[in-house]
Amino acid sequence: MGGNASRTINPLSFKQRMRSVSFILFERLYGEEFWEYHQSRFRPVVREALASANGVVIDAACGAWNPYLHEIPVGETIGIDLDEAVRRRNQLHRKFLIQDLHDEIDLKDVGAIISVYTWEHLRAPQKVLANFHKVLRPGAPLVIVAPQRYYYISLLTLVLTKSMRDLAWRVATGRKSMPFPAYYQLCSRKSLANAAAATGFDLVEYRAHDVATGWFLQVPPIFLLACGWMWLVNRFDVFEPLRSSFVAVLRKNHPAASRQLGSA
Repeated sequence: MGGNASRTINPLSFKQRMRSVSFILFERLYGEEFWEYHQSRFRPVVREALASANGVVIDAACGAWNPYLHEIPVGETIGIDLDEAVRRRNQLHRKFLIQDLHDEIDLKDVGAIISVYTWEHLRAPQKVLANFHKVLRPGAPLVIVAPQRYYYISLLTLVLTKSMRDLAWRVATGRKSMPFPAYYQLCSRKSLANAAAATGFDLVEYRAHDVATGWFLQVPPIFLLACGWMWLVNRFDVFEPLRSSFVAVLRKNHPAASRQLGSA
């Protein structure tokens, strides 16, 4: 009986232990905690953009958490999401709009909008850009954090069948299936700049950075290979389109600038 009891007591599963090994290896290689490493590269850009916000800040597709708004002080915020449960789960916002970002937003003179890992899931991001343009005040920033289209995980997601994607997701995360489809439209520097100009925005900053995917944390040898790839694509700018994620800052054109653009 004692032997059976000892076999059932397992504080950490094998997968959890492997993840812990990967975390330790990453921290020893780069001197930073895995999740913080990625956010710290984009946080200064987000902070600077939101510092100029004059008015309410929209957290677009807010979900339960926004790692940037949690640490960057802003004024009044409103969370927008499809899921009614965010009213209970999200502690960052007092006000919420439950709606699809593809639908018109009943707000005006918004001071800033931030979208964190939602852009890749939009089936018509040009429509969402137009909706954001309508509610932002002139000069206000739109901050987007999302995966890049030509990142290898993004490409795999696009080419694999749904059943294969769900299998990969189940192996990597333990969850049954990917919760949302991903399209990766306007998830590159060129495509976003073109759409921004066509919608009345200026793309004022675009910064891409790679971090080893969390999909391989449970297999440390493969995770180390991903870390080597991360070093390579971050080292040389020619590989910028292949990096995992980007942060972009768009600003709504002032009316005078928009008139000059239209008459050019």
